[in-house]
Amino acid sequence: IEDLQNDLNSFFDSSIFNLTRSPVWETNLGEWMPRTDIFDSSDKLLITAELAGVDKKDIEVSVHGNSLHIRGEKKHEDRVQDMGCIRSERYIGQFERIIPLSEDLNLDKIDAHYENGVLSLSIPKKEGLNAKQIKVNIK
Repeated sequence: IEDLQNDLNSFFDSSIFNLTRSPVWETNLGEWMPRTDIFDSSDKLLITAELAGVDKKDIEVSVHGNSLHIRGEKKHEDRVQDMGCIRSERYIGQFERIIPLSEDLNLDKIDAHYENGVLSLSIPKKEGLNAKQIKVNIK
């Protein structure tokens, strides 16, 4: 039964059911991916990424075409490097997260804040590009 459970977990982790690991949304340079939330409002896009344990100086945010790239590295803590490891469950190493962006965003005015291990990016929308609402009659 344990083998069946492992097979089912593997299937769901590698299938279309696992949308959080889609290659459209991320590229893996290391062993871990920061989890992100994306919120859309009428005037901006807000993206938050969990980067607990990553030093602010080790984070790089850039835009390439219509893609936002969040990359960096989570390093070993100095106080434990000389100790023998019994168990380690926290991810370390390089990471990169790529998020496709729409053309209605003003990429020159991205505002970024990093506090308590959370990177917050606010990207304003271009003015004058409000979507029209059209009533469609269903027959």
